[in-house]
Amino acid sequence: MKKREEYESEVPQKVRVLTMGVDTQNDRLEWEVVGWGAGHRSWKIDRGIIYGDPAQQQVWDELENIIENNEYEHPEAKMKIYASGIDSGGGRTINVYAFTNPRLHKRVYALKGSSTLDAPEITRRINKDVNHSIRSECLHRFLHIYKI
Repeated sequence: MKKREEYESEVPQKVRVLTMGVDTQNDRLEWEVVGWGAGHRSWKIDRGIIYGDPAQQQVWDELENIIENNEYEHPEAKMKIYASGIDSGGGRTINVYAFTNPRLHKRVYALKGSSTLDAPEITRRINKDVNHSIRSECLHRFLHIYKI
């Protein structure tokens, strides 16, 4: 990946926080780490693909390892991912919920994209009762889904 600008380190000086976005597909997870600075300025820092069916635990184990352990060089200090959002649309929704719900305290969130262009950037959290859902025994009583 060719950068538009050269940084003095892995993460530009103006970056104050790192976030990760994860797109779910039936055969892989694609992730990207973005650095955020003042005025909503952003920089692409890292990205990757975890191959495998997201219905399988080893895919989520690899993602958790990346979220927990990846560190990026900033001129002032090493930086870790502050928060992660994972796409909960598509065919692996229940697997996303099973991964994110017990990790809310680590700022790992399930995200649901909007079908309209004029939707607000982020809406309120939805508490969804999952008692009727398949495999709900592996989840907490309520899921926390953030509409974006």
